[in-house]
Parts: sequence; C-alpha cells; structure tokens
Amino acid sequence: MKIQILQLVPRPVLIVTCPAALGARKEAVEQVFNKLLELGVVAVTCRGVGLDRLGVILDNGCDVSPTDSPIFADSIDKAIEYGGPSQVLQIFDIEKLNRSFTEVSVHADPNRIQELKNTYKSWETSLNREKIWFSMLPLEDRRLTKPNEAAFGWYIPGNAWDALIALAIFVETHQQRDHALGLLQGWIDQPEPR
Repeated sequence: MKIQILQLVPRPVLIVTCPAALGARKEAVEQVFNKLLELGVVAVTCRGVGLDRLGVILDNGCDVSPTDSPIFADSIDKAIEYGGPSQVLQIFDIEKLNRSFTEVSVHADPNRIQELKNTYKSWETSLNREKIWFSMLPLEDRRLTKPNEAAFGWYIPGNAWDALIALAIFVETHQQRDHALGLLQGWIDQPEPR
C-alpha cells in the first residue's frame, strides 16, 4: 500500500494505491484517517463514490448537482464500502452539512413550518397526524422517511467548497492512479471553483 499526499492547501488530497479487497481498504482507511488527523482534519463525515465522479467533484466541490441535493454520508469506515474498486472519499466538515430531514410537531409555529417548506423539497404528515417530516428527498423517493435517510441523509446548504475539506482517492493500479492524477492536474494548481 502506498499513500501519496498531493496537496495540503487549501485541502489535503491523498491518493492511496492498494487492493480493493475490503480488508485491505479498511486497513488503508485507518492509515488515511490517522494521516488526516495529523493534518488537522477532524469533525468529518465522509461519502464514498466511484472514481468516475472525480471530475464532477472537482467542478462542484461534491459529486451531486445541484450541490444542495441530498447525499448519504457517514464515518470514513462506512464510506469506504461505497464506490467500487476505484473510489473517491469526499471528506466533509460536518459543521457545514445539514441533515436531509427534520421532523416537527404539526402544532409548531406556522412561521417555522413555512420556513421549513421553503427550505426542504418535500414534506409528509405522520400516520398519527402529529408530526410533519420535511426532507430534501423528493416525495416519490422510496428512501423518504426511512431509517437510511435518518441515519445517513445530509445536504450541503451553502458552498460545497467550504464543506469539502479533503479528498482521499483509492485505486488498485498505477494506471488508475495516473488517470486520477490526470484529472487532478489542473485542479491541483488552481483548486477552487471553476
């Protein structure tokens, strides 16, 4: 396994070359996590995606567009399970993320309810008609109000570049590493929104 730090400012970018087997990746993640702690990267939540999303991340500051779309993120140990053999871990400042949902009483201040309707994309009244579940997920999304959203659902309410504090790219081969380096080439020199 090899960990290469490409950049430190304004955010660390690490490329890790190691086998995709979950055991090897978990070991690599532990070393990446320790390296990030040494670099002062703390209070994070992580999202793992395929390497094919790196260009979108470099354009937007995250892999979703628009950047306030819901994302599913958690600890670095959980994020490494997503994205396939060549993957990118987006490491976000948890203070710059909001939960993709909130739940309030139907008796809450009407101004508060209106504010939530202006913020969230959908809302649904509970079966007992006592609560309203507001979500960034569209009403037809099957994940709406489910445990997965409650456990892992987030969105970026502001500038995605402020939320993204590090990237860790995991590849198996030198060719995959070279591909990632090619995508990063111009961004490393000018790592801000294009």
